[in-house]
This record gives sequence, structure tokens and C-alpha cells, in this order.
Amino acid sequence: MLSPVTGTLLSTNHRVVEQPEIANIDPYRAGWLFVMEPNMPKRNIRKLYFEKECFNWIEQESRKLMSAIGPQYEQLAATGGEVINDIYGNIPGLEWDHLVSTFLHTEKI
Repeated sequence: MLSPVTGTLLSTNHRVVEQPEIANIDPYRAGWLFVMEPNMPKRNIRKLYFEKECFNWIEQESRKLMSAIGPQYEQLAATGGEVINDIYGNIPGLEWDHLVSTFLHTEKI
């Protein structure tokens, strides 16, 4: 997965590897993923999104997801649709490789 921050990975949360649902249930305490020491903090911070820029990025990613799952699901959030934990496992025809390349940006740039 591409990251706007470069650095040295100091620690990973092995508990989340064994029980991934912890990241959803308690992301800011027990569900942390890793600790990283940034190489160039001042340079890296310029690559992060803040305020309106962050909001716009989240909206853009949400639109990409809605497009990927199809028009029949597009209005669910607006109509009080129920949140699901496993989009891939619950949406027929959704391709894993497409999700990974689109949202984790794994294709060569």
C-alpha cells in the first residue's frame, strides 16, 4: 500500500493480524496497526491531507467505491442502509483485484 510517509517500521500489532476485527472495533487503542519512525517528518507532512483536502479525498474514494459496487447500491447510505463489515464478501461480482488496485494503489505508477 502506498503511503505519504516514509520511515522505519518499529512495531506491528500482532494481535490485529490474528484478529483483524479489532481494527474496526477499537482502532485508536487495541486496534492500532503499526508504529513508524518517519525519515523526514517535515517533508512527509506536506504529503498528508488536512481539513477540506482530507474531506474531498474521502468523498472521492467513497464515489469510487459506489461506482465499483454498482448503481443498485449507490443510494443505500442516503436511505439509511445498514453498514456491513465485509463489502467484498457481500457484494456479488465485486472483484478483489480491482478493489486492491483501486484503493491500495498497487499498480505501478
